[in-house]
Amino acid sequence: MPDSGFRAIVRPNCSLSAPATWLFVAAVFLTCMAIGIGFLAAGAWLVLPFAGLEVTALALAFWWLRRRSGDFEEVRVHGGRLSVLQRRFGREERFESPAAWARVRLHAGRSSWQPVRLWLRCHGREMELGIDLTDGARRCLADELTARVGSAY
Repeated sequence: MPDSGFRAIVRPNCSLSAPATWLFVAAVFLTCMAIGIGFLAAGAWLVLPFAGLEVTALALAFWWLRRRSGDFEEVRVHGGRLSVLQRRFGREERFESPAAWARVRLHAGRSSWQPVRLWLRCHGREMELGIDLTDGARRCLADELTARVGSAY
């Protein structure tokens, strides 16, 4: 088992900063309201409440994404130890074990639209990894971990 040290940090894709996100939502809001007011002036009053609902749904979606902007997974293999620190929605969970005892499991979905899932298992305890990764990146992480810990099933 090679012990050259390995570290991977996985974060969700948050390409907009918080101010840029809310500036975008405000621009969409103003545009939708201008269009809605135009339809209101033409007599189609029902367009305006639906435009408001659409912008509200968009704002809620961006709010949900901003809540996850601090999430991450840090996977380390060093000195014969495997450690994972996972933060989701402000809660942290740790997984530690001897690297030789850990098992890497890649579970394909039952159909083509279900994602591949990556699990670490040791002493009856499991943790899912790579939730924010694509299937290909999850497979690469599984291959790298398998090479580092030396076992998969």
